[in-house]
Amino acid sequence: MTAVVILNWNRAADTIECLESLLPAVAAGLGTLLCCDNASSDDSITVLESWGRRYFPEPAPSTGSVTPRRQSGGGEFLLLQTERNGGYAAGNNAALRYLLSRSRYRFIWLLNNDTVVEADALPKLLAYACRHPRAGAIGSTLVDYHHRELVQCAGGCRYLPALTVMWNVLGGRPLREVMQSRKVVRLDYVHGAAMLLSTSVIAEVGLLNEQFFLYYEEADYAQRLHSKGYELAWCRDSIVYHKGAVSTGGRATAKHPESTLANYHENLSTLLFTWLHYPYLLLPAAGFRLMMKTIVFLLYRRGYLFKPLLGAYWDFMRLTYRKPKSLAVVVLFDGTC
Repeated sequence: MTAVVILNWNRAADTIECLESLLPAVAAGLGTLLCCDNASSDDSITVLESWGRRYFPEPAPSTGSVTPRRQSGGGEFLLLQTERNGGYAAGNNAALRYLLSRSRYRFIWLLNNDTVVEADALPKLLAYACRHPRAGAIGSTLVDYHHRELVQCAGGCRYLPALTVMWNVLGGRPLREVMQSRKVVRLDYVHGAAMLLSTSVIAEVGLLNEQFFLYYEEADYAQRLHSKGYELAWCRDSIVYHKGAVSTGGRATAKHPESTLANYHENLSTLLFTWLHYPYLLLPAAGFRLMMKTIVFLLYRRGYLFKPLLGAYWDFMRLTYRKPKSLAVVVLFDGTC
C-alpha cells in the first residue's frame, strides 16, 4: 500500500487542487491521502475537513490528532494537525511518524501542496521503484504549472558546494524534448516537491532533518542516502505540475518582491548544510556567498534583503557556537514576510 503526504500551511485552495488531482489514483487503489496542516493560522482546517467529508463520506474512529475518513471503495483520507509550525521537515515528519506507526505502507510520496499531478504520475513512480530497488529517493518530471510546455527539473538538482550554487537538471527545456531524450541525468538531490521514498529506506536512513526549517531538507537527505549506499533516480514518465514557492513567497518577480522570510531561511539553511556536510568549505563558501549576494542586491536594488541575509549569518554563528553539530534552529530574525 502507498500513502501520499501533502503539507498545508495557510493555502487550503492550493492543497485541495492537489488533492483532487490525486483522486484518480485513490480510485485505482492508491490507499491513503494524508494532509498535514502545519499549524495554519487561517481557516485551512475547516476547509480541508469539509473537502474530506465530500469525497470521503465514511467517518472512522479518530486517533489522537488524526481524523480519518474513507470511501466505500477503500480509499482513505487522513487530516493531521500539528501543534506548531516547525517548518517543512517537522511537518512532514509528523505525517511520516504516523504512517510508519501503522506498518501498512511500502511507499510514501512526499508531495508539495502547490502541485497538480497527472493521473498516472504515481503508478508510473511505483512501477519504476519496483524495477530499481537501490533507488533511495525517486523524483518526478516537474513541469511549470503556468507554462506546461516547460520543464522545471528532471527529478532534481545539481549542487556545487564550494559556491553554494544549485541548478535544476534540464530546467527550462521543452517538455517534448525532455520526454524524447534518452540522456542519463545525474542528481545531487531529488526535488522535495515530489519525492518518493520507501518505508524500508526511511527506517534505515531516518526522518527528515528538522534542523532545517525551510530549504535543503532534501539535499541533506540525499547525503544520508548516499552514505547508506542508495542511489537517486528520476522517473521520466511521472509528470507533476509545480507552481513553486507558494507558501514562502519565494524569489522576486516583476510584480512581487522576494520574501524576506524565504531569503532568511535560504541563507541560514545554506550555511547549515555546508557546516554539516562540507565543513572544510564553510569559510570560503560563506564568504563567497556573502560577496555575491551583496553584489546582486546592489545591482538589482534589493536593499531590503540585506537584513535577512545578515540576520541569517548572525543567527548561524550564534546557534552553532552554542550547540556545535547538533544545531536546533531557533528563528531569531524578526523580518516581515
